[in-house]
Amino acid sequence: MVYELEKLQKEIQKKKDELDLLIANNAKQDDIYIKSMEVDTAIAIYLKATRQYDEENKRLIGKYEKLLEKEYKKEIIYMIKKDVIEKVGKVAEEELEHFCNNVYILCSLKAHKIDEQEIIKQVMYRNNIYLHEMQQKGKVIDSNISKVELKFYTKLKNKYVKIIKERI
Repeated sequence: MVYELEKLQKEIQKKKDELDLLIANNAKQDDIYIKSMEVDTAIAIYLKATRQYDEENKRLIGKYEKLLEKEYKKEIIYMIKKDVIEKVGKVAEEELEHFCNNVYILCSLKAHKIDEQEIIKQVMYRNNIYLHEMQQKGKVIDSNISKVELKFYTKLKNKYVKIIKERI
């Protein structure tokens, strides 16, 4: 859906450029009016798609909100951050926050015995949103988190699933 929105944005810009060209070349009023209507239509389609995207975000992210939004969430994410920083070293704050939140989501849903495929969907969906936001900001983050061995991730998962199970 994110890529569809970007495609629609490009379409709007293309139509605006065409309209600007018509105006700059003193085209007939009828041609300018028709192109202006095309721009308006493209904007309306984009706004509708954006609304649908936002509703889908709320639905997917809200699906497990009651399981994830617990009083111990901040504490556990803080503990995960400490473990990650200890192992990885310096990490960009946004990436650290996103990574630790993903670990928390994975462990919480696993502790509540949510289907593996559903857990993957939740984490991947949040990753897509995160990557889109970083692209919009023009940021490219290359950190040590992506260079950590699978053993560390497994250790984190096992540790925090156990902790969360104890709190349920």
